[in-house]
Amino acid sequence: MLKARNRARTISAMVKQEGKDPDTATIKVVVLGPNGPEERDVTVASMMAEAAPLEPLGRDCAGCDACVFQASFGCFGYVNYPLTASLERWVVERIQAADTLGGDLLLRAIRDFGYDGSAMADWRRRPELCERSTPLEAIVAKGFLSKKRVSTDQIFQALFRVGNTLDPAHCMGVLMWLGALRVQGSVPGPGTSGNPAALIALTSATTSEQRRAIASLEVGANAVESEIRGFQRLLQGLYMAWVLDLPLLMDA
Repeated sequence: MLKARNRARTISAMVKQEGKDPDTATIKVVVLGPNGPEERDVTVASMMAEAAPLEPLGRDCAGCDACVFQASFGCFGYVNYPLTASLERWVVERIQAADTLGGDLLLRAIRDFGYDGSAMADWRRRPELCERSTPLEAIVAKGFLSKKRVSTDQIFQALFRVGNTLDPAHCMGVLMWLGALRVQGSVPGPGTSGNPAALIALTSATTSEQRRAIASLEVGANAVESEIRGFQRLLQGLYMAWVLDLPLLMDA
């Protein structure tokens, strides 16, 4: 409904500039259906009608701690399809090394929950979902004869293919894997994999105030590319879910 409302407002302004009546103008929109992109003819009026149930509810967002992205319905965000090559580069550059606390937690999660990336195989076959046909990989540890690698598919699997609800502890873990939490002022760096102090501090914080005080979000500068900005907002959503001790609902 939010997407319909935003589309309607944008298209209405464009149609008015062309001297047309937005209430009767018909446009084609492309939506992602179960079998791929589909074209549909819609009117601005039909989109506004679709969004109409939102109008009396927006006032309930006032004062809500989860309303972080905008004044009303600010607990909602999205990542645009397809997942672009530039987004994957951004993600792979953030995957933490094995000798950091975040990297150690990531490798443990891969082992314990079977995040092998295979759940993303069907997405890779659809260019409207993933721009690249193969994932990117980060080398997280180097041995004399071997290397440990983590792929973007393993990260995406843990975000998009584990169900419709991400619990707060899972959200915190993903942030740690990507170096997106400053714990007591800094992102846990090399040599912290065997030091549980930061993890103890995170798990000991039981209130929203304590969690905000112990850890802040670190996602870098606001990206130029809209796809990366959307992913940064997703990480912000993960952070708020952990801070508020609430599940993050995911539709992917």
